[in-house]
Amino acid sequence: MDADDLDNLYRQEPNSRPPLLPWAPYVAIYQWGLNRYDQEAYRQERAERRDYFDSLQQTVADQPRKLKRVQRQRYQALNKLDKSITEGNLAMRWGEPLAVYDPNQTAYTAKQMQQYLSNRGYFENVVTFQASTNQRLTRVTYQVQEGKPYKIDSLVLVTRDTAIAGLIEKYEENSLLKIGDNYDSDVIEDERNRIDVLLKDHGYYTFSRNYIYFEADTSYLGDRKVVIRTLIRTPEGQDHHKVYTIDSVIVTTDANIAQPGTRLRERSNGLVYQYFEKEYATRILDRRIFLYPDSLYSRSNTLNTQRQLANLDNFKFINVKYDTLGGEFIARVYMSPLPKRQISDEIGLLVSQAFPGPLVNVTFTNRNVFKHLENLQMTGRFSIEGVPQGDTTTGTSTEASVNASLFFPQFLIPGGEQFKQRLGYANPRTRAQIGYAFNNRPEYNRTTVNAGFVYTWETLRGTRYSYNLWDLSLIQTQDIAESFQTILDEQAAQGNNLRRTFEPSLVSSMQVSATYNFLKNPTNDLQTAYLRVFLDMGGTIWNVISPTSVIPESLGLATFQYLKFNTDFIRYRPLRDNSVLAYRFNIGMAGSYDQSNPVLPFEKYFFAGGSNSIRAWSPRRLGPGSYRQEDDDGNIQLQFDQQGEILLASSVEWRRNIFDFIDGALFVDVGNTWTFREESARPGANFEFNRFWNEFAVGMGAGIRADFSFLILRLDVGVKTHDPAFPIGERWFPSEYPYNQPFMVNNPAYTLNLGIGYPF
Repeated sequence: MDADDLDNLYRQEPNSRPPLLPWAPYVAIYQWGLNRYDQEAYRQERAERRDYFDSLQQTVADQPRKLKRVQRQRYQALNKLDKSITEGNLAMRWGEPLAVYDPNQTAYTAKQMQQYLSNRGYFENVVTFQASTNQRLTRVTYQVQEGKPYKIDSLVLVTRDTAIAGLIEKYEENSLLKIGDNYDSDVIEDERNRIDVLLKDHGYYTFSRNYIYFEADTSYLGDRKVVIRTLIRTPEGQDHHKVYTIDSVIVTTDANIAQPGTRLRERSNGLVYQYFEKEYATRILDRRIFLYPDSLYSRSNTLNTQRQLANLDNFKFINVKYDTLGGEFIARVYMSPLPKRQISDEIGLLVSQAFPGPLVNVTFTNRNVFKHLENLQMTGRFSIEGVPQGDTTTGTSTEASVNASLFFPQFLIPGGEQFKQRLGYANPRTRAQIGYAFNNRPEYNRTTVNAGFVYTWETLRGTRYSYNLWDLSLIQTQDIAESFQTILDEQAAQGNNLRRTFEPSLVSSMQVSATYNFLKNPTNDLQTAYLRVFLDMGGTIWNVISPTSVIPESLGLATFQYLKFNTDFIRYRPLRDNSVLAYRFNIGMAGSYDQSNPVLPFEKYFFAGGSNSIRAWSPRRLGPGSYRQEDDDGNIQLQFDQQGEILLASSVEWRRNIFDFIDGALFVDVGNTWTFREESARPGANFEFNRFWNEFAVGMGAGIRADFSFLILRLDVGVKTHDPAFPIGERWFPSEYPYNQPFMVNNPAYTLNLGIGYPF
């Protein structure tokens, strides 16, 4: 028995209130609004606004653009008033009415609990309740005696349709009902759905789940055993259900286009295509259509056809209809093309490191470039944001980039047509891209020219894969600040070759990633769990050929050989009282195996701290290990990004709606980065099994989020709770931090994070 499920059956619950406080603020807000609420006034205002807009529409009836704007304003105004009439004013919607005890609701709750337990096989359950009142407050205690569950003893299939009986027996091993399991009505309902899908995938087009019945019999076995009979009924007056075989498949590629004349017809792979003008290679469309003449009707193949055609990003609507007129069973696929050329823009705020700044992103898409459903996408991006330059100062980071990507709806690899046809279920795509990026930071300027060739695909269960066959980046760093160069030189003198990552370099790599969704049919969009695994193999080509054989020495380009692995697990679990528990585990390792250049490209290191990491620390300023960044007076001074080769991080966050679109959160972040080797330039940075557990940074905090559905604005305040930069014994709430002072931007004990979207 699941106690949380019983909690969800309460017909009445106490009003929400802060922990340990006897006050219900939402009731006060509701009562304040109720005292000022006049429903009749809202009704009168609605009538007046309706008449006003109706008159205004007549005035601008001959001006289409103004008319459209007035109609939109009318809808918004009346919809807002309708909400006030049905749900109350803003204060009433933000608050909650007083929970008044109702004994009838309590009795109904007890009956619901009894029904719930019976549905789970606890047929002999007993649920009682007792209500006690003290000072106008009523406390209800439910006593639940579930008893012993009834278990499935045997399964029996009953049907007059021998073909269906044979099909169900063939797939009997997939049945959700197992002998020895507890009786459970939810499992029985899932089994009904499974049989329904099974039959509809084997030609039973007109079959309905209403033909499936279950009977549970406990009358003669005794000892809490139950026989479950599965009954498949047939249409009235018949002894079987009809099986449908597709006679022909007709595909219309321009369903939303109307013009004089008759559509042309073309046959390909047994399918009939019709169009006014041929725009798409039918050979490519064949691979995304899984309906064939002389094949049985299949609901799954129908849905997969719609899904894979939509994945081509060339059609806005895909409908599949079946025509049974004239004694034939015809599958008709209708596709409505998207605009061939499209421009989209995004203007907003960028928050990735410290303080927000403007962001402009413009994308131009040219679809079906070479008539084989290839899409060309060109993107331009420009952003400015604040980045920390220590604990109390902030600089500016400017980024600009342009990228061009060509997407192919297939794998550009050798292989026969049958092989590529089978791959259609996996939504295969090939992306060739080239781009240029410029980054102007307080410490340096950095330009990158990048090119890549990527394969992506996914399974029917939702696992997504990506394989970057080759990724080449030509990196040039200029205008290094004197203070930053001094640090690089000092570390180089102590054996740290970090400055080599800022030399002109050519970075080549192959990358593989997979994202697996554990919850294939979540009950709501807040419940999900997924695992992402990423492997980056840098400089693999230099294992075969020498860099000097292809890169002229005069260019002075550094090369790298490295391996990087990262796995990220995230879980969202909805709780009762309108809250969600989210947690994350992020683990990574990266290291160079190049003896001549034993460093990583700077972008390949791991970093900790910031809005999406350990939020009590500034972006990229945590760690590595117990390394302490100090100024000349021995005080902590977080000056520059601190890179690491090992990452261990975890976050737990409790999220709850406060009112309307405002959510609150409490969180704990734990993590750090380390290096594999000791560094004299950064003592304490290396990973050691006998001490790493005491070098986790711990940050606690709270946040407020404004959820506008299309955009989530986030404000988090993190408190340094355990700082590994201090000596052992002084790391919990270090005395050097002024916790007793009011929160200020320059208080090192606290870190303010502005963000867009959730942290994970």
